[in-house]
Amino acid sequence: MRFKKGLKSFVFYVCKTLIISLLVNFNKPRINNDLKIQVEAEAYVCKMTWRVFILIVVCAVQCAKEPLPSPEPSAYFINNFVFDSLRVARHFNEIPILSDSIISISESSGAVASNSFDGCFWTINDSGNEPALFLFEGVSGRLVSTLSIPSIRNTDWESMDIYQDVQGHNKIIIADIGDNLQIRSTVKAYEFLEPDTSTVDTSMAFNVITPNIDSIEFTYSEGPKDVEAFFIDPVDRAWYFISKRESKNGLYQLIPNTDPAVDTAQLVGRLSMYLVTGADCKTFGADSAHIALRNYERVLLWPRHRSASVIQTMAEEPLLIRYGERETQGEAVWFWPNGDIGTCSELNGAQPKIRRYLRQ
Repeated sequence: MRFKKGLKSFVFYVCKTLIISLLVNFNKPRINNDLKIQVEAEAYVCKMTWRVFILIVVCAVQCAKEPLPSPEPSAYFINNFVFDSLRVARHFNEIPILSDSIISISESSGAVASNSFDGCFWTINDSGNEPALFLFEGVSGRLVSTLSIPSIRNTDWESMDIYQDVQGHNKIIIADIGDNLQIRSTVKAYEFLEPDTSTVDTSMAFNVITPNIDSIEFTYSEGPKDVEAFFIDPVDRAWYFISKRESKNGLYQLIPNTDPAVDTAQLVGRLSMYLVTGADCKTFGADSAHIALRNYERVLLWPRHRSASVIQTMAEEPLLIRYGERETQGEAVWFWPNGDIGTCSELNGAQPKIRRYLRQ
């Protein structure tokens, strides 16, 4: 490419010079002095010879240069979808089923369906609150029990999830990842066995639990981020975090390890979504592992076959869940075991109820 461009420039310049020279010489007054004409001709030939020589040298140098490197492919995908053009997920009802009573904690920042208590879900409060788990009934909205966990600290709990490890144990992850000012050099996640009837007396409104807790400390490849959404891929058990305050919210992948060193969640994608506050991913049947994301305005769904990775799936255009009436400050979203979608909101001066969008 560089050779062709250099050759074109060279030919163009030589032709232009010759034409101008001819025109100039054509319009010169005729001189009958043969000696003077001969001198001028020799000077002209000498000058043109030097010009051609210099141009050849310049062209050769340009052609000998290394070609410009091809741009490297981006290390992450960018999903530029437009909300108004998204297809609607018509297999979900637009009008949700509401719980009988309001959710009775102040800041339900993250929630997940329980694997140990049928029809119930776990939720957490965020910063400024005690480290505790709250178990609610989904239909009634009744607070079944509060589980205090005094051995860990609530800096800014924002999300949570449950997954099954390779031994088939249900593990809860509480993600202490909130960072409104984006100044935390590292953030944490706490992993422990999901409480069940052997560790929780549901007849008591308040329990204290002391589980064996693994603490995972990590950071993000792009520096400190405010993050409120987190989920675990149930297929390969990779962890995913979605930033909140970037203009195109980033999708970060973390492969946790047992090394005590600080892990790094790597940027793997960007989404045309802002202020993401909640996420979930669960398997349904033998083939599906759908992904849900929400912000304050919308809930999105990525239908997914288990054979496709999270990254491949989220690089595609999502479906729009018909969200109904906007919640005051909706942050949590989760899948119920049958595929229904649950959401709830912080109190924030309102009287929020638990919502359930039925899957048809």
